[in-house]
Amino acid sequence: MDHLADDPTSLRRCSIAARTLVSSCRRHLFRRIEFWPHNLPTWKRTFPDPSTSPAAYTREIRIQLASDAPTQLADYMPYFSNVRDLTLIGGRCENYDWVSSLGDLPTSTRSLTMKFVSITNVQVLEVMEQLPNLDDFSFRASKGADFSAEAGEILRGRFSGKLDLLLMEDLHASIVKSLLKAPEGLGFKSIKAFCNTGDDFPVYADLVATCRDTLLELDISVSPEGKHRFDQTL
Repeated sequence: MDHLADDPTSLRRCSIAARTLVSSCRRHLFRRIEFWPHNLPTWKRTFPDPSTSPAAYTREIRIQLASDAPTQLADYMPYFSNVRDLTLIGGRCENYDWVSSLGDLPTSTRSLTMKFVSITNVQVLEVMEQLPNLDDFSFRASKGADFSAEAGEILRGRFSGKLDLLLMEDLHASIVKSLLKAPEGLGFKSIKAFCNTGDDFPVYADLVATCRDTLLELDISVSPEGKHRFDQTL
């Protein structure tokens, strides 16, 4: 069955051909799930009982936060017990409580990706507090997140293995500055960031200095407008 991992049509046929093949087929068919507003009703009709859904076979899940999508998923989330990679995607989400509407996020999650137009640092921390086993964190937003020193301390403590920041506009500086307020060395092994301007590149120099004993990878993408200032900083 593993040879059919990239052939969902054959897997679906095999799963109805013999009951003994169902588990092997589901392991590949539902390894990666994407929930968008248009396919949530189909999932609920197909698997009305969350306890008998194939959620336990899922290793990677992507959720588009729109309308009432979080509420619809709340009953199913506890059964995604083997998820390793969780991606949350949303627009302007700072003004409604979508975190609690999602229910209990899978504590097995090791990698978290958040992509938003606008979001608050409180919402980010509420998500992270539900995921005690995180190793990697990737965050991207265009506005709305003002990370406090407390948030920086939590980030430092939770993601000492790898911090992957994909940020727009001026958010990179606010997060990095809050990280630098942490009382202990940061110890990050990998830092990735995107910058539009060069005004805060000296902040990155300070960040790299705090990680000089552990840093293995530094990836900073620079806009044409900021390249000259970045070269000066280097």
